[in-house]
Amino acid sequence: MRPRVIALVVMFIAVSVPLFAAAKADRTNAEPPGRPAWKWTFEERLAQRFDPVKIRERAIAYQAEHPHLLAQQSVRTRADIAVDDRAVVSYVIDGRRNPELFMPHELFATLLTVVLPQEPLRSRQRDYYREDIRRFGFDDSAFWTNLEHAVSTAAPLAQWSAQPGEELCRMRHRALQSARAFFGDRLDAFLYEVIAPSQQHAVTTNLTDPAAALKRAAQGCPQ
Repeated sequence: MRPRVIALVVMFIAVSVPLFAAAKADRTNAEPPGRPAWKWTFEERLAQRFDPVKIRERAIAYQAEHPHLLAQQSVRTRADIAVDDRAVVSYVIDGRRNPELFMPHELFATLLTVVLPQEPLRSRQRDYYREDIRRFGFDDSAFWTNLEHAVSTAAPLAQWSAQPGEELCRMRHRALQSARAFFGDRLDAFLYEVIAPSQQHAVTTNLTDPAAALKRAAQGCPQ
């Protein structure tokens, strides 16, 4: 019997300035009704993320809003995917529409790309976030200095790019906890109100329990 493995993660746009600009221009759908996206629990996020009916609803909306992107993808995000196809799970998350479906570690991973890259990409990304950082009451220079310090408590910055998946997962979790201890709840609010709307995530997986895999990653890949 062949082992089940993750098949494909097609698109996770984290550094596209044009996409960032589009997200900033349209945040009307960036917060789910009833409760801010950053206050959802792991279980609530995963239940909605993997609900077959919700998957189809998101596929229909994504297909209508992004026909040019859909045509370029090999992932099965068509609106007519079978709800009862249990061997393969295909879904899409548009962060402008459903920011609450991302797990905190996924959004934090995007923020890490603004800490770790070399110039000039890092400066361009930080310039993009300056207005939002100030809107959340942070000093924009101190924000990055403090975030770099939080990340370096998990591992020196130079070591991040060379780590295997499991260790990187644990490092990221430690860095996120350190950043939360410093910034408080405003960090999670920033992740979901600023980072999430710039993300589009399309996935096809044949993992037996992809929700459990995501929850384990969100918990820091405990041994």
